[in-house]
Amino acid sequence: MRTFIKASAFVLAVGAVMSLSTAYAKTELRLGYETPRTDSQHLAAKEFKKMVEDGTKGEVVIKLFPDSTLGNASSLINGIRNGSVDMTVLGSNNFAGLAPELKVLDLPFFFNTKEDAYKVLDGEVGQELLDGMAKYNIKGLAFWENGYRAISNNKRPVKTPDDVKGLKMRVPGAPMQVKLFEVLGTNPVPMPLGELYTALETNTVDGQDHPLGVFYSAKLYEVQKYLSLTNHQYGSLLLAMNLDKFKTLTADQQKVLVDAARKAANVQRKINADKQAELIALFRKSGVEVIESIDPKPFKDATFDKVSQLYKDEFGDSMIKKMEAAMAK
Repeated sequence: MRTFIKASAFVLAVGAVMSLSTAYAKTELRLGYETPRTDSQHLAAKEFKKMVEDGTKGEVVIKLFPDSTLGNASSLINGIRNGSVDMTVLGSNNFAGLAPELKVLDLPFFFNTKEDAYKVLDGEVGQELLDGMAKYNIKGLAFWENGYRAISNNKRPVKTPDDVKGLKMRVPGAPMQVKLFEVLGTNPVPMPLGELYTALETNTVDGQDHPLGVFYSAKLYEVQKYLSLTNHQYGSLLLAMNLDKFKTLTADQQKVLVDAARKAANVQRKINADKQAELIALFRKSGVEVIESIDPKPFKDATFDKVSQLYKDEFGDSMIKKMEAAMAK
């Protein structure tokens, strides 16, 4: 009997140790972003979470933190660099202060169609930019989609470049956005997304530019009168991770993470495409005047050469030529 009891105790002890080992083997990753739960970024993040957890059989768990819960863009980027945040998805323009080579993605009126952007971002050029993030202790996983940016304001309908002049425009802190709106004759005011609604409501700024999805999810349509589909920049999102944390994963787990990031990008792009007409109808129903038919040529003529020169002065034009070659394929 004593022998049986000792054996049973041993089996229980081994089982407990194995359970503890399994528990400790589980990796939890915190993914933070600025947009609310209604945004396509959050919907794609949920799909990404499911794919990673299913693909690793629960060994890697993703915890989602939308609505700037873990901080604004600047805090999130600092967080994934120093490891206090594991992952983030943000407009690639937010990384341009740290990784100025990403400015090339913010050239105005460069991508005529979303398909042009996908050829660049999903191909060799995009991979080169993702790999380049390693020198900042960041693992670039994939490019998601922010979408074409539209200009909104409370002063007047914007149909030509002259209509933008004199407006106080909220911009992200990215150099290319600041330069673009300087060239257009506005007063650009860098500001985090989390502060934008109140700034528009109190007339601290007159207007802003965001893709339609963010215009909806951040409820900016509640505090804006005019929305012009200028499509002046295609905005990409960068799904990024602390590089040291990425290296702690097994090779199989790393592959699952990268594959899931790319699949979730396609999920999000489809969500954005499917919702565009619905969002425009919602904005109009809410009292926003939506101007859809805008001639892009006067805007491009006024901005492209001056803004692209800012990039060329720093990096030359080799990356621009690579992007043009990718789009031509």
